[in-house]
Amino acid sequence: MKKLLLFALALLTLNTVNANLLLHESFDYTAGRLDKGEQQPTKDWNLTDWYYTQSNKNDYVQVAEGSLSYEGYVTAGTGNKAIVNTASSGNYAERSFATEAITSGSIYFAALINVESLHATDGKEGYFMAFANSGSSFAPRLYMKTVGDKFQLGIMKSPSGTYTNPKETATYGETLYSTNTTYLVVMEYEVVEGEKNDIARLYVNPTATEHTAVVEKTHALADAQLSSITLLNSSNAPQKVYIDEIKVATQWADLFEEAEADPEIVVTPTSLGYLQGNVGGIYTKTFTVKGTNLKEDITLSSDNTDITFDKTTISKEDAASEVTITATIAPTKAYDYDRATITIASGDAKATVTITLFVIQINKVSTIAELNALTATASGYDYVYAEYTGEAIVTYKYMDSGYKLYLQDATAGVLVNDSYWPTDIARGDKVSNFVVYADAYSAVGGMMYIGSFGDNIDVLNHDNEVTPKVVTLAELQANPADYLCQLVKVQGVTFANTDAFASGDEIKQGETTATISLIAGNELLNTPKPTTKVDIVGLSSNTKGSAIRVRDAKDVIAVSTAIDNIATDGAIEIYTVSGIRVSELQPGVNIIRQGDKTYKVVR
Repeated sequence: MKKLLLFALALLTLNTVNANLLLHESFDYTAGRLDKGEQQPTKDWNLTDWYYTQSNKNDYVQVAEGSLSYEGYVTAGTGNKAIVNTASSGNYAERSFATEAITSGSIYFAALINVESLHATDGKEGYFMAFANSGSSFAPRLYMKTVGDKFQLGIMKSPSGTYTNPKETATYGETLYSTNTTYLVVMEYEVVEGEKNDIARLYVNPTATEHTAVVEKTHALADAQLSSITLLNSSNAPQKVYIDEIKVATQWADLFEEAEADPEIVVTPTSLGYLQGNVGGIYTKTFTVKGTNLKEDITLSSDNTDITFDKTTISKEDAASEVTITATIAPTKAYDYDRATITIASGDAKATVTITLFVIQINKVSTIAELNALTATASGYDYVYAEYTGEAIVTYKYMDSGYKLYLQDATAGVLVNDSYWPTDIARGDKVSNFVVYADAYSAVGGMMYIGSFGDNIDVLNHDNEVTPKVVTLAELQANPADYLCQLVKVQGVTFANTDAFASGDEIKQGETTATISLIAGNELLNTPKPTTKVDIVGLSSNTKGSAIRVRDAKDVIAVSTAIDNIATDGAIEIYTVSGIRVSELQPGVNIIRQGDKTYKVVR
């Protein structure tokens, strides 16, 4: 008629390890009401495994600090304990140990109890813990009776009874027990084939090998359907009794055997973070491994063949102490934010360590000309990377949504978007051994606009000067690629107007025109502009050769013209050697112009 339904119990127990141990409750909650989630600070309301089945919400079963223990009875060694009190009205705290009722074999309900105080009325009896079936019935029940300053323990098997109208009276053992003493009590319910013949038993202070029931009852009522346990506050309950280390099992031995701990592997850290590297590089990361309760040695493996370890196995004995593992990453190909997983396993125990790889293919170049040729091959948004091993001089540095630097060596020039370089790199520094990159859309025409990569860069020395290439505006615009991003010098140019300096001013050399570019903060902005011919030094800054980036006032050089003849007609104009027109001779050297003749006069 009946059979034992074995079920998925793991989610319903705190420490269920043995196959036949259905529940081990150590009351690992903070002191307070048993069913409230506030006893577990990291959780929300009502998230313990206990719930209340009565409509009355007074006199809740509580959790108190401290634990009970009993020699020979294996406990968790953690947590607190429950308190059952005499109360004005009944209130049940119930916890399930099965999703389906036990309907065959024996089932055991064990607990440690310690009675602090008895009911004041001699002979008063009541039950305070019981087997249950989801709140519908309680059987068997553990009863206590006050006998002077001591008490007796008994059971009542009443599966079809209720709290207010039990179908029978409790049967007690003969022994008298003392207050403030911890006892191990076990209730057994044995399902016997047939109807109304199941047996309930009570054991007090049994051992793993010896257990004689102090009470045994066969009852002629309907068989119980057991799936939970309950604790009860009531007017008949003891004045105060502590309950701890509840176990429910289908085998007697499981109440006493120490649960075999699961094997466990702990790794620290579980993530090695982010590795930014390049193909051909060699990088190392470390983590620690520790194993407990292992049955087999530990093996290490990775889903990425470019990751190896200084040891691929750890004996289970060595794993008991923390072992440091060095992982070597030697990329043989590029990885675009690829996540690799390292697996550390021993039998069913497993842990993982992850690492995210961003690995690039870096090409070495020794000249800026080679650098420009390489980066010009970029396609779409796919970056091309290059490591520059030559020696380049910083010809200009300015701020425009981040630092920008012009670099130049004997072969060419380039503009770098300095997102990562040290901020103390300055104009005149000679630099080497840095990585830059570009895609097809970060270009100035056919020349790549290159961003820096990483913060490794060698500064070889300081205060270097680059001799500008002397070129006419016509030559610059006829062959712009030969001068792009390089210092040039254009001689004998005039300004189209005499306004103060501004970015975009037009300059003229013969019949050829161009513009000058002044970055915000340039000292020339809004200062007087020369009205005579000057030499302009600057960086050719666009692919048409039509714009020159002037760095400061030193890049605008007044032209000195030798006196070679004298004219006697036409208007006379007087200038200082810096090109400023004056109305009369000034102390020192003056430049006199009359028509197309120029004279130098010293006053």
